[in-house]
Amino acid sequence: MSKKGGSNHLNRMTSPKYMRVVKKTSKYIAKPMPGRHTLQSSVALSTLMKEILGLGNSTYEVKKAIKEGKVRVNGKGITDERYPVGFEDLVEIVPSNDTYKIGVDSKGRMSAKKSDDKSQVFKIVGKYVYKGGKTMLRLHDGSIVSAVKDSDVNDSVKLNGSKVEKVIKLQKGAECLIINGMHSSKTGKIVEIKKGTIGREPTVEIEGKNGRIETVLRNVVVIGA
Repeated sequence: MSKKGGSNHLNRMTSPKYMRVVKKTSKYIAKPMPGRHTLQSSVALSTLMKEILGLGNSTYEVKKAIKEGKVRVNGKGITDERYPVGFEDLVEIVPSNDTYKIGVDSKGRMSAKKSDDKSQVFKIVGKYVYKGGKTMLRLHDGSIVSAVKDSDVNDSVKLNGSKVEKVIKLQKGAECLIINGMHSSKTGKIVEIKKGTIGREPTVEIEGKNGRIETVLRNVVVIGA
C-alpha cells in the first residue's frame, strides 16, 4: 500500500532560499505545517531555533524545549516544532525573556533579530465578503480579520489582538519595506505607483537613501504613513 499524505520533511538542497539553512550538513529539515504563511516564506519553529538562532546543539534538544512550552510566537505558547514562522512574527524564548522579530535580509532570506519593539505590521493580501455581508481581510501570515473603513488589498494594518487598530495606506509618500527581490530589506518613500497591464505587473517607484529604485508591488509592504 502506498504512503498517503505529504512528507513532514524537506530536502535541504532544494529548500526555499528564504529558510536560510546550510545546505550540506544533513539531508532533511522540518517542513513547516500548512495554515500560516506559505512554504516559500516560512520556516519551521525547530529549524529557526536550531539553525538560525543557534539556540540548541541538536534537533532533539530544540524539540524538547518547544514541547515543554519554552517558546511563544506572537504571545501564544507553541508546542509543535513544525509551526510555521515568517515575516513580522515575534518569537519569545521564555527562559531568557528574549524576543526575536522576524524580517528579511538583503538577499531575501529570513532574518531574526532581538527586539524590544512588539509592534507588528501585516500586509493585506485579500479582501472578501463573508456570510451576512461581512467584509473580511486576509493578511500575509494567513490570518483573517474583520475589515474596517478604507482598508484595501496592498495596504497594511496594525492589530490590537484580532482587531484592526490602524490602517496604513499604500500611497505616494508612504514609508515602505521591500521584502523580496534584488532590493530586499531596503526602505524608502513611495514616489509613484504604476498600474500593471495584461503582460506586466504593477510596480512601485521608491526613493531611498541610495536613490530611486523600482520593484513589483507584490514585493512591497507599507510600514508607515
